[in-house]
Amino acid sequence: MNLTERELVAWFESAPGRRVAEAERTEIESRVRRLHGDELLWLGPPVGISSTTARCMVRDRFLAGEMAPVPASEADHGMMTDYRSLPLSTGRMDGVVLHHALDLSRDRRSTLREAARVLRPGGRMLIVGFNPFSATLLSKPRRPFRAMRSLSIWRLKEWLSVLGLEPSRPAYLAYRGALPIEWRSERLDKIREVVAEWQLPLGGVYVLTATKVAFGTIDVQRRFSVEPQSIDSIVVHPAAVRSRESL
Repeated sequence: MNLTERELVAWFESAPGRRVAEAERTEIESRVRRLHGDELLWLGPPVGISSTTARCMVRDRFLAGEMAPVPASEADHGMMTDYRSLPLSTGRMDGVVLHHALDLSRDRRSTLREAARVLRPGGRMLIVGFNPFSATLLSKPRRPFRAMRSLSIWRLKEWLSVLGLEPSRPAYLAYRGALPIEWRSERLDKIREVVAEWQLPLGGVYVLTATKVAFGTIDVQRRFSVEPQSIDSIVVHPAAVRSRESL
C-alpha cells in the first residue's frame, strides 16, 4: 500500500512537517516566480499552494490530486483525478509543479510521463520530492513514511532526459529530513549551515526544475530537393583541345 495524499497532508501539519513545508515554500516560491504563461498545474498535496504561487506570472492555477477540490482561495480550478491519467489536452500547461506527486504515485513513470505530456514545449516543470539518500531513510519505520517510495535524483534526471526535458541543478533542503528532532547545540547548527551551503546531496528534500525542449523540424523535401531541368536548357561546352605543337 502506498503513502496517500491525505496522510502526507496530515503529516505536514506536525512539527517536523511544518519545518519541511517552510523550507520548501521558500525554494518553490523563488522558482515558481520565473514561470510565465496562462496556466499552471499543481500535482500533489496543496500545502502552501496559495502562498508559493502568489507571485507567479501565470493567470490560472489548476490543482489536481486525490483529495476533494480546494477552496478558490487556494487555486482557481480543482479536480480529483489519477496522477497517471490527467483529463487535460497535450501541451496545454505553461508550467507544472509535482509537489511530492512522485512520492505518492503508484506508477511514477506514468505520472511523470503524463506531466510531461500536458506541458507545452518550452514550459517548465518543478519537481519536489523526498530524497532517499538522506535522514529521511531513518523515518521509514515511522508512519506515514513506511509506505513511501522515494525516487532518487539520479534516476529522476534519467527519466526526464528520456521524456525530452532538460533538468537544471537541484537544490537540497531540510537536512534533518522528516525526523522529529530539534537542534539543541550551536555546533550542530553550524554543521547544518555548512552542509546546506555546500549543497551536499544529503538533504531530506530536493527541488528540481526541468525545461521541456522543443526540437525544430526541417522540411527536407522543400529545402533540399533539386528542380528538374529539361535537356534543351542544358548547354554543353566542349573542352579545349591542345595540339602537341603547342606543348
